[in-house]
Amino acid sequence: MDTHPPLSPEVLSFRPIDSFQGDDIFVRLEAGEKVPLCEKCGGIMKPDVIQFGQQLPEREVTEAQRRATGCDLLMSCGSSLVVYPAAQMPLMAKEHGAKLVIINLMPTPHDHYADVVINEKLGPALSEIIRRVKTRPPYSLNFGS
Repeated sequence: MDTHPPLSPEVLSFRPIDSFQGDDIFVRLEAGEKVPLCEKCGGIMKPDVIQFGQQLPEREVTEAQRRATGCDLLMSCGSSLVVYPAAQMPLMAKEHGAKLVIINLMPTPHDHYADVVINEKLGPALSEIIRRVKTRPPYSLNFGS
């Protein structure tokens, strides 16, 4: 599950939901509106994403836990793995028998649990993994070469 969706007018939703057309909020901000308010309820319009320090929604955490405990492979990509409860997901996956791959530029506190650790930039690392998967027979990946 992606806990950090991209911020763009095409994919970004706001709270309160259904109170405007997607691009309207950007027009209002560009026009200098500092704190856009919902025209229906008067609430402050804010991105429907989790900001640092905010609690993750319980429904999403429960779903992430369900997926982590039922997966065969969990890839943690671009996370420091220090913010909980998201940082718990790789450990839950390992406890339930999954393989764990951690891709992060810097070491993480969970590296010693991982089956594979790649300390590289995420984009090039994922591109290389995709290239290798496409060019090699199934189950023959060797990250050491």
